[in-house]
Parts: sequence; C-alpha cells; structure tokens
Amino acid sequence: MRISSRGLKISRGGKAKGETRFIKIGIGKDLARKLALTGENVGVRLLFGNAENAGKIKISVDATTGNFTAKRDASGNYNLTINKASADGRFALDFPAFSINVVEALRPQNGQPPHCIFKASAEMLAVDR
Repeated sequence: MRISSRGLKISRGGKAKGETRFIKIGIGKDLARKLALTGENVGVRLLFGNAENAGKIKISVDATTGNFTAKRDASGNYNLTINKASADGRFALDFPAFSINVVEALRPQNGQPPHCIFKASAEMLAVDR
C-alpha cells in the first residue's frame, strides 16, 4: 500500500487559478483481491479512527453506500483519493509519501466484508485541529 499527498493545478482560460490538494491511497492487486475489490470502479467505505484509534484508517468494500470510489488501473491495482473536505482536521495534505509493506486483509466472522486497517504516518497526522 502506498500513500501520498498530491496536488492538481487548476487553470481556466490559460490562467492559473490555484491548486487543489488530496491524498492518494494505492492498493496493490494482491491486497485488492483479498479485499474483494472487483470491477473498474468499486464503492468503498473509509472509516477514520478517533480516541485510542486516532490515525488509523479502515478500508472495506461497500458497493451500495460506500463514501469513496476505488478505481482499478491497467495493472490491476486500485487507487482512491481523500479530498480536502474529507481530510480537513484529520490529515495534512502535504506530507512525504510512504509505503506500508504488509497490510493484512481481515475477514470478520459476522458477515461483514473483508477489510484492512493501516496507520497514517506522523507527518500525515501533523494537522491543526
């Protein structure tokens, strides 16, 4: 899994109008398969931890009411983004990219879909609240 902050320059009529920042989460094809990500665009639910789980992010497939979309690339990997509004007060939008080499897909016994949980980096969490 690879997490990075990105920027997209906005222009109108050839004039720069600013930049919008967002967080990109890349999910490798092996983990995506274990999470049951299938199809070109898949609705996923992201849950952001608080209190003792602050800084943790949970990803699970939720095709009907997922609040984010994971998009498959040509290699079978999936990418999803956290926009500025969703990151506001939770995550910084400018931090060094980082990778998490081992992320396990957890399969609950209660009929819930598989999910994974990972911890944001200290730099990603360095935001004014």
